[in-house]
Amino acid sequence: MDNLFFGSTLIQFIFVFLGGGLGSGLRFFLYKYGSSFDNWAFFGTFLANIISCLVLGYLFHKLSTDAIAINSYSLLAVGFCGGLSTFSTLILEFYKYYADGNTVSGIVYIALSVIIGIICLILGIKVGGNF
Repeated sequence: MDNLFFGSTLIQFIFVFLGGGLGSGLRFFLYKYGSSFDNWAFFGTFLANIISCLVLGYLFHKLSTDAIAINSYSLLAVGFCGGLSTFSTLILEFYKYYADGNTVSGIVYIALSVIIGIICLILGIKVGGNF
């Protein structure tokens, strides 16, 4: 973990910027094409959050065992996962369910997002331990 405090702040900023752009671009793609399912309008956001949890779990394991370099951490964990995951959109989509009178669907959406997100984070940590 000590590696996190080494490195140039400007270089870290550039890596976060690049990773965030890639994560945000993937989030847009998943939202645009993943939300085309008729039965679940917010599948793209759900998928973006789940993928982010899986990747972050993997990176967490690598960070805690291999002392991943600060630039890789900045690019992938802070930038990519930060750009990909979308808590504010999750909450907005819950509100849309609520405003449409589908509060139960909104609660199920939030619950599934959190529960499956935790499972994916743990799975990512486990997978990270096997490589």
